[in-house]
Amino acid sequence: MKIKILAALLSITFLTQCTYTKDKVAKRTWQSKMDQFSAILTDLFPLLVSDDKFRDPVNKDRIQSHVKTLNTLAHSLNDKDDAASVLIATSNDPSMRYLSQLLKHELDSALDGLELGKSDYSRVVLKNITGICIECHTRGKWGKSFQKDLANSWQFKGLDTFDKAQLYTATRQYENALTIYEGIFNNFSKNKGFHFRWEKAAKMVLNLSVRIKQDPDLGLKTVNKILKHPNAALFLKNNARQWKRDLLSWKREKPLTSESAKFKFAKKLIKRAQLNQNYWGDSTTYVLYLRASGILHDLLNSSTVKKAKKAESLYLLGQAYEALSAHSYSKLNEYYYKSCITYQPHSAQAVKCYQRYEVSVFLGYSGSGGFAAPPSSMQHLRYLKDLAMPKM
Repeated sequence: MKIKILAALLSITFLTQCTYTKDKVAKRTWQSKMDQFSAILTDLFPLLVSDDKFRDPVNKDRIQSHVKTLNTLAHSLNDKDDAASVLIATSNDPSMRYLSQLLKHELDSALDGLELGKSDYSRVVLKNITGICIECHTRGKWGKSFQKDLANSWQFKGLDTFDKAQLYTATRQYENALTIYEGIFNNFSKNKGFHFRWEKAAKMVLNLSVRIKQDPDLGLKTVNKILKHPNAALFLKNNARQWKRDLLSWKREKPLTSESAKFKFAKKLIKRAQLNQNYWGDSTTYVLYLRASGILHDLLNSSTVKKAKKAESLYLLGQAYEALSAHSYSKLNEYYYKSCITYQPHSAQAVKCYQRYEVSVFLGYSGSGGFAAPPSSMQHLRYLKDLAMPKM
């Protein structure tokens, strides 16, 4: 009897050690790939933001080599035999799988464009990938930053202030990014498009303040600068007034302790934002959506939240990103809806997610010439519909 117990204990110890070792290897492999991704993105970014540098034949081979390496890295994250893919497969956050597929799909498109001689198209896609990195890396305060001294690097030479802040944000160097973003509001310019740059910078400060730092005072500091500036555009001041009200309201709230309370509050914030949103792309509700999405991302990362609530969280995040990404090309909302469908298929929640996804797809392929979706997209739509609908 004692021998059997001892054998059982040894077996458990062995299996535990194997699991621990496998997880350790997966984390180390993942970090290595992310470090490579960060280094290549840092080297590629100055070429993406410059028309002349990107089109210069001297840089052609370098750009193509970087994109091929990024493409290989993205494919490895979706390869079940790769150690790093274990972290995606076992992640508490079910949306990680679709986000990694989004990255792979975009890099496939960028590489195809370069190989077909459509460099301008590839440049747009690659800039969009930088945006995806920023949106992914600013979901919450978890995750490792890539601390590299960029200030004295050649990559920073020639970059304007806003692009420097974007590169810092994409590589999770938040303190440096905040310093630059906040500095933008200390210098007023009458150059064309300056007010829109202020709005972009303000939204990035709010994003970092709400979801990374979770500090309303940090956001208020920038909002007050906008409100006090005599030359700030009226649309921006109008946004800032509501942002200030929502940040002050946040300061007065009591901390939420249970996951159930946090989930209910996130739903309440999204409902409030939707009721107060006057038109598509209305940015006055930006703080509300940031707060709600920050809470929901934290819940997705939890191992104790039940499957039904995670599926609904994905649905709510899809709605939040319809507003947060209204002026970008990333379509993160669609990826959260698809995550919801595949995570809890053949359920009432999956049907709700499919309905929102279907509307987004039809709007995306509609224009002055009517509706024109490629056959592959319609085929994928039918697949998701079958996956969402209850089994007969």
